[in-house]
Amino acid sequence: PANAANVHTYHLPSTSPATAAAAVSSGAPTGPTSAVRKAAAQDPWKALRALRPRPLAKIVATGEVTGVTCCASNLYSVASDGCLRIFPIFPDAEEEEGLGRQRRNFRVSPMPLSCVELLQPELLAIGGLDNRVTLYSSSRGSALAQSQVHADTVTCLKVSSCRQLLVSGSRDQSVRVWRWTSASLRNEETFDDLQQPVTCASADENLVLAGASDGQMVLWDIRSGEPVLERELGCEVLACDLNLGKTSAVALDATGVVRFWDLRRNCESVRLPVIPSTATSERGTSMSSLLTDFGQNLIVGGQTP
Repeated sequence: PANAANVHTYHLPSTSPATAAAAVSSGAPTGPTSAVRKAAAQDPWKALRALRPRPLAKIVATGEVTGVTCCASNLYSVASDGCLRIFPIFPDAEEEEGLGRQRRNFRVSPMPLSCVELLQPELLAIGGLDNRVTLYSSSRGSALAQSQVHADTVTCLKVSSCRQLLVSGSRDQSVRVWRWTSASLRNEETFDDLQQPVTCASADENLVLAGASDGQMVLWDIRSGEPVLERELGCEVLACDLNLGKTSAVALDATGVVRFWDLRRNCESVRLPVIPSTATSERGTSMSSLLTDFGQNLIVGGQTP
């Protein structure tokens, strides 16, 4: 996210945007043809090279864009002006001239918003500088539930892979686990083992992973409430994730290093320097986000001067 951010959507040449959106909405499988999948299995980068970007117009906001999420049809963004904006990802053919045009705009809070997470279509969790976690319905244009249990800015939100839990991190150094429904939010667990502001968090059925600005990373078991893994990365943890099988964790740090952990053995299994340290220090190159299937593919995003 950035001020007046450029946003791109990607699809494989064998799948049209409209077809992909319809398939995702219906739960049908999407993606490349079997030939493309076979080629990708032999060379994972072929799948990435086959992606064709469809740029949307710049997000128009009166302040800095602080969070972005999406579903099959809409892009949701929050900004420091306290507004939630919703854009169409795949406009109808007759709307092509209005590609990226704002579809809906809601004033969520008089205070700046800091992060957003999609729970289900038209239902979002939103965090802000008012320390609140808000359950918001974009179809109604109103907040369904709010909680102000954090003592400082909510810095990150992430829904679990099972879609039943929501985890939030804050500058108050705490990580909270929420049980949510279509109309309610309930704080079920709080972890406060981190010593600095929380920068990222992730959750699975029984595990919560979070990183902090000083490089501390902790994995908790929700059932016992106790840490089961703790590591010091030496610099800010920018992003982290857990896989569905609860056997692996991944984290990206501020130096551009990606680490994978084998949770069955409680040990680091892979370390990948995504960018050389000289590039980070001399040219101002930095990473900020990652996406992985915990198999063969890893995508890291960031910026260069």
